[in-house]
Amino acid sequence: WPAQAVANHALCGVAAIDTATAMTAMPLFDGVGWDATLCADLGVDPDALPGLSPGAAAIGSVGIGASGEALVSGGTIDALAEQTVADAGDPGDVLVVCGTTLIPWAITDEWREVDGLWTIPYTVPGIMAIGGASNAGGIFIDHVRRMVGDVDQSDVLAVAPDRRPVWLPYVRGERTPFHDPTKRASLLDVEVGHGPAEVLAAAYDAAAFVVRHHVDLAATSPTRIVAAGGGTRAPAWMQALADGTGLPVDVGAHPMGAARGAAYISRVTAGLESDLSGSRAWAAPGHRVEPRPDHVAAGEARYTRFRKAGAS
Repeated sequence: WPAQAVANHALCGVAAIDTATAMTAMPLFDGVGWDATLCADLGVDPDALPGLSPGAAAIGSVGIGASGEALVSGGTIDALAEQTVADAGDPGDVLVVCGTTLIPWAITDEWREVDGLWTIPYTVPGIMAIGGASNAGGIFIDHVRRMVGDVDQSDVLAVAPDRRPVWLPYVRGERTPFHDPTKRASLLDVEVGHGPAEVLAAAYDAAAFVVRHHVDLAATSPTRIVAAGGGTRAPAWMQALADGTGLPVDVGAHPMGAARGAAYISRVTAGLESDLSGSRAWAAPGHRVEPRPDHVAAGEARYTRFRKAGAS
């Protein structure tokens, strides 16, 4: 059982999850239910798997003392909760969730499927998202930070545009677009003058290059990035995202948007909101980070190096 099923069973005696969480188990989840043939191949009893609940529908209730009962929904994954209250949803937006997992979504008004990426309906009617999930987020950034020690963000921001090595950020394989658990990280083009700040700057660059790769494959017409998640607290990461993609980055005011999204979803379960379509009203825009032209220009060669080396 995923954590949501365990928590829900403890709360109301029903081990159920929402279908968005179930999608993380594809192909065991086939888009409708648990795939009976695959379950049989794996020796898994489908009846032992969690029940499935669409969206924010209630699966049960829990007593809350004298005030009565509170409805319990299937819950959802943190990234979807984060997305729910992000200030993104127009064609041309690129939502980037900068959490432990890096999740770029190119927003579009047409349904297209791209090799290596995922296409999903967005929370806004008629809007789709093309992208996926990468291990180049916090799991990679924090690993590099542990390697280089305590480096001030201002020192990373001051690294010259042509004074950076190139990271391949695959510390635990890679998900989209490669779907290859055997990929490993590499630090390329290191010079004797490179120190901790340059190595960390290259790590932020790599996260930005992963986003750019997803956007390039999605082949939309991006106009801006909307950044969400705990990583938005790192100014050097946000600047690298702008420099590495050439797009302005609108940083949300609340780094922990997943908690706000969960609260909104709870309102839908309680009948206080009709659906998720109005959730963008809960978005809290913060500030904009503009790309630095000299860094954008210098990054082109590193991005080409990143793509060629990462493809091997």
